[in-house]
Amino acid sequence: MKKIFIGIVVVALIVWAFIYISTPRYDMTGPDVVRTDLHIEHLKLVAGPSVFRARVGNTVMITVSSDQAEELHLHGYDKKMKLAPNKPGMFIVKADRVGTFVVELESSKSEIFTLEVMP
Repeated sequence: MKKIFIGIVVVALIVWAFIYISTPRYDMTGPDVVRTDLHIEHLKLVAGPSVFRARVGNTVMITVSSDQAEELHLHGYDKKMKLAPNKPGMFIVKADRVGTFVVELESSKSEIFTLEVMP
């Protein structure tokens, strides 16, 4: 019985270590963190910039709230987020490629925002 318990504990520690090591870490307070907030009403951006600029290496944090359920998609990074009415969600992206990336409401095909990543 004791050997089974020790075996379970060892397996649990191995699984935890694997999950911990494979989970990306982001410094949310450092000088390389850039943030913006967006608010969407009736499938249109009503608060926040329509273009947001970052540099390669920045951690980009985009907080988004909407008055209706939708799916938000950050093209180029292939990040998706389900939006629930009046419940903010957050994209966290390590800006690792130069370019202009559109953020779109998937169901309505509405372009909401553009992320520009510069060298």
